[in-house]
Amino acid sequence: QAKGLTKEDIAIRQDLVLVLPERIQAIPDGITSAASHTGGWAATSAHPHIKFDSPEGPVDSDYFNHSEESSQFRNEYEMRKLKQV
Repeated sequence: QAKGLTKEDIAIRQDLVLVLPERIQAIPDGITSAASHTGGWAATSAHPHIKFDSPEGPVDSDYFNHSEESSQFRNEYEMRKLKQV
């Protein structure tokens, strides 16, 4: 029981609580319906709904070159990692 609430407010809250599971289930999460029947954990490792946007064929060497920004990020990461130890 909540202090300061009218019986009408309590009834409204109870109705909202009863409808909440339906509202949560209605939210699309991008997972196919077959996966949701297993609780989101598929029995196999095949995921046909995953698509890659990478080009066909080999990727040229410039694709993985580090930029100044990525180098700074890496240095900052390594420094913070050392401080944690």
